[in-house]
Amino acid sequence: MGIQPRESQVIAGSQTLIKKVELVRFMVEALNSFDYKETAMCLERESGIHLHSQRVKLFMEQIIKGEWDESLSTLPSIESIDEKSVESASVAILQHKLSEACIEKNFVEVLNTLKNQIAPLCKNDKHLMARYLLNRSHSKESLGEIMPNLRNILPRQLIPERRLANLVDRALLDEKYTHIPSKTLQILKGHFDEVWFVQFSHNGKYLASSSRDYRVVIWEVNEATHEVSLMRVLRGHSKPVSYMSWSPDDTQLLTCGQNERVRRWNILSGELLREYFIWGTGTFSCTWAPKGDCILAGLADHTIIVWSLEGKEMHRLEEPHVSSWTSDLAITSNGVIITAFDLDSILLLGYEKRKLLEVEDGEVLTFCLSEDGDFLLVSLLHEEIQLWNIGLEEPVIVKTFEGHKRQKFIVRTCFGGKGQGFVASGSEDTQVYVWDRASGEIIRKLEGHSRTVTCVSWNPTNPSMLASASDDGTIRIWG
Repeated sequence: MGIQPRESQVIAGSQTLIKKVELVRFMVEALNSFDYKETAMCLERESGIHLHSQRVKLFMEQIIKGEWDESLSTLPSIESIDEKSVESASVAILQHKLSEACIEKNFVEVLNTLKNQIAPLCKNDKHLMARYLLNRSHSKESLGEIMPNLRNILPRQLIPERRLANLVDRALLDEKYTHIPSKTLQILKGHFDEVWFVQFSHNGKYLASSSRDYRVVIWEVNEATHEVSLMRVLRGHSKPVSYMSWSPDDTQLLTCGQNERVRRWNILSGELLREYFIWGTGTFSCTWAPKGDCILAGLADHTIIVWSLEGKEMHRLEEPHVSSWTSDLAITSNGVIITAFDLDSILLLGYEKRKLLEVEDGEVLTFCLSEDGDFLLVSLLHEEIQLWNIGLEEPVIVKTFEGHKRQKFIVRTCFGGKGQGFVASGSEDTQVYVWDRASGEIIRKLEGHSRTVTCVSWNPTNPSMLASASDDGTIRIWG
């Protein structure tokens, strides 16, 4: 048998980053924080590893009792403490001793502390004395800060509160961000002009892109290598194509543009199945009914029309205030139609009473519905994206996202990542912006395009794959 390592040197993790002793101490602290005192004592007894040594326990008791001089005497004798830590901890203790004396107006103690204890520490730092006298808040509240301060100064000796929980939080956060796209994997070149719209199919196997060049390109995602390759080009539009919608089964695609007809395609064969139009007016947006048995389109005359797949007009919703320029239309799984209403509102049609989402201090540019149908990303004219919960009795705004640039053009947003925990957007500064949905913080700025990024789409089955379309005529695949 080889020589066994000492208990203090036994490694607990596979990456050799944490020792067994440290992990057990973290566990004991966590159990105590949850008030599982007996379980914590049992773990200490069985492992032979204690949260704090006897010297540390004595030191902590002295601090809690306000026995400042005694704690200063105990401090250097604590195990594994270095000279720098002793000095930093001494400074923190003396700050609190001075605060206490000032509050009690014990000016003799104040002078003795300054002359006999603080001055010697300040002999090599002429600014330290000034910080003691001017920058310290001498209040009762400040006295309660000493233990957290000492835990930060002496993390090996005094385990910081909730250390294990914080480490787990950090690990989960790191894991969450691991799969966020950070670099260009491919540059797709299938268009001859600005690319205005891009969208993955629900199953993540296909990507559709449309352009100012009147063309729609279907790209296929290799399930093994995740490489994206050109599958076919759909030709037939006579004007730029600015909007698309995948059928629920991902075998068909709706395409349309401003003052263009809606076209329905079989993407497997490339066949144009049907055109939908109303004489005298054009379409701005189109989408599928939840079951895929009919389609909806937003028309330039402020109406929303429902067609059967065969082209029969089934229903017409005439809303005089529906915006004629906002090119978005969506429908939830339970049949609620979402459309722009005026310039600063979004209308939800289909409830017993209609819901109106009123945007404050902004005009609606585009919006995007979450996978579960409960949340709506609303992109505003003044460079703000709002996240609304529309699943409640009354819609409420829950988060805002800022930082991207938009002055002249339409730039689109999307949900994505694991559990749709992130938000992405195009931007006029040529970058793709990614925010954490929960915190609202920007976590990625993806650089590579040379002109405005007009649209983004996250692969719904691969949280590491994001597509962006740009006025530079390319589509980038990020991973």
